[in-house]
Amino acid sequence: MTFANKHRCKGITKAGKRCWLPAGYNSPNGLCPMHRLTSHHKKRKLVYFVEANGLVKIGSTNNLNTRLGTMMPGLILLGTTKEFSELTVHRALCDLRVKGEWFKKSERISKFITEKKYDSNTH
Repeated sequence: MTFANKHRCKGITKAGKRCWLPAGYNSPNGLCPMHRLTSHHKKRKLVYFVEANGLVKIGSTNNLNTRLGTMMPGLILLGTTKEFSELTVHRALCDLRVKGEWFKKSERISKFITEKKYDSNTH
């Protein structure tokens, strides 16, 4: 492969550097052959909110239907988002955390689910 007239790949190597697309390589998603075949560029997982007994579980999954099927019966799906990572949501609501992925149900969580945004000054 030659790299004349090369363009940056949208991918990032494990070392944190950008790699190059080979000359003439047409990639619909802007990734080089290596990145197309690796897991470096997984789609952002879907963050879900489920309720049980006054608590809200905030988790993430690539397949919501499969994930819900593995959970205990009686959980109520409150909402989902791809706008934020699970870690971002956990940090935004850290003062409501009970244990692990479980949080106290609150108006702030309901607002977060409906508006898909949070006020970073509230915690």
